[in-house]
Amino acid sequence: MFALAHGVNLVTPSAFIMGLGSSILYWRTGSIWPSVVVHMAFNTSTLILLSTGWS
Repeated sequence: MFALAHGVNLVTPSAFIMGLGSSILYWRTGSIWPSVVVHMAFNTSTLILLSTGWS
């Protein structure tokens, strides 16, 4: 569901993996906050890599 919410495009595979990882984090911790932090870190690292011209 996480991947589909991002649309079917270039990010679908990474969104699928992020969704699986987030669901495992939620299952193990019982809290959504670790998943939120991982999502923020992933988005931030992607933004930094793209802004430096690395792709």
